[in-house]
Amino acid sequence: MNKQFYISVSGQDDIAINLAENESVSVVLSHSTFRKEPGDVTTTFKVDGYRWIGDDMDIISWAEFAIEPGNEIKISFQEASGPGTPPKTDLRFVPEEPECSFCQKKAREVKTLIAAPFFAHICDECIETSVDIIKQRQVT
Repeated sequence: MNKQFYISVSGQDDIAINLAENESVSVVLSHSTFRKEPGDVTTTFKVDGYRWIGDDMDIISWAEFAIEPGNEIKISFQEASGPGTPPKTDLRFVPEEPECSFCQKKAREVKTLIAAPFFAHICDECIETSVDIIKQRQVT
């Protein structure tokens, strides 16, 4: 038996997502007016996630579509033995050259770039600046 999200949206094909230990799944309802003309507002339903394989990350998507008033959405968390719905997209995330999260200098432009979780980095120059700021604040 698999743990599974089962998603039913009226007017759309049902989605069954078998949950894996190396995957993160998001179900999002979004009503956005960002950069839209008045009256041009879209309400969307989106199911996507991430899969980690070693140090690599895949971006996966099962569905994204506009919803209308009256659409019914049902999401259940269940144990199921059936196959899951294959993702519509499954893309390997290829990060750009790492850069400092503070000054945006690329790794090749600094002596040292220290990585932190979730793609955050800090370079030796920003560390030196931070140490100087901390010392100044301790004096005053």
